[in-house]
Amino acid sequence: MYKYIICFLVIVSIQVGAMERFSAQELLQYAQRYVEAKNKLQQINSAEQDINNYLALLSSDIKIETVFPDMEPVLTRKNELKDQMFRALGNEYDYSEMNIQESMVGLNSIILKVTEKSKHKGIVSFLDEHKYIRKIGPDRFIEGEITFVITLQLDQRGLIEFMSIRLG
Repeated sequence: MYKYIICFLVIVSIQVGAMERFSAQELLQYAQRYVEAKNKLQQINSAEQDINNYLALLSSDIKIETVFPDMEPVLTRKNELKDQMFRALGNEYDYSEMNIQESMVGLNSIILKVTEKSKHKGIVSFLDEHKYIRKIGPDRFIEGEITFVITLQLDQRGLIEFMSIRLG
């Protein structure tokens, strides 16, 4: 029994050791590129090229987990995300600006605490000042600031293979 456990641990350690590790500086630069691409994506004058630039940061088999209070987790794939982005292009956001407040790096991953100031419409829910979910109609603009915790996990090519977005 112990032989099998030791063999398993050796195999796992070889696989982890074989992964290319990104330095903390590389991960921070990557996170900044992600935030810049996201900011360009959510503007009233965003274009198809902004979507393509954002999607170029993502692995083709990315998994995106979005978790908000009182809502079921949503897991999205890249092709679903692309379709959603093209449908929303130019009609959901008046402006959006995301800034990194804090970060923590790990093995090929980075956790970001970001603040996003935005004016948008078509969002089904948001947290009010008392942290309650409020439903908003599709044609009404909401202006405000919200904090998220975003986890980005990179593959060996330096593309995001897993992203988790949660309210901070």
